[in-house]
Amino acid sequence: LYKNGELLQAVVFGKQHFGKNGDYELYRMATKLNTQVLGGFSKLMKHSPYNTVISYVALRMFDAKGYFASNWHIEHIANPSFCLTDGFNAFSRHLFKKSECLKKFNNVTEDMTEREMQVKNGFYRLWDSGTYKVRWTRK
Repeated sequence: LYKNGELLQAVVFGKQHFGKNGDYELYRMATKLNTQVLGGFSKLMKHSPYNTVISYVALRMFDAKGYFASNWHIEHIANPSFCLTDGFNAFSRHLFKKSECLKKFNNVTEDMTEREMQVKNGFYRLWDSGTYKVRWTRK
């Protein structure tokens, strides 16, 4: 969205990251720093080249009110999940599966649980608040 030639708000779409049904996904929406565009998201969606779009809302950071105001609907609610942290950095939990821990660390054994291996090496679970999968369909 532009006002007097100045870009105020934009969205980026692409092929869905997860799933194989050919949906398009809203990857990102950005608004100019310190700017609020009332109704901007709805206007951008009206000009979407797609008839249906999905997106994911991280409930740890967002409440999804903007989606709901723009006629998006919850399709799925994912339970809280976690990443791992060493207290300074966050890492994908997939990097510390039991099989990966057995390869990475010399101080773990097969009879230990994945979590025991992680904790023994200074990695702790950092939980999120779950995720909404939301869908917009052109009316």
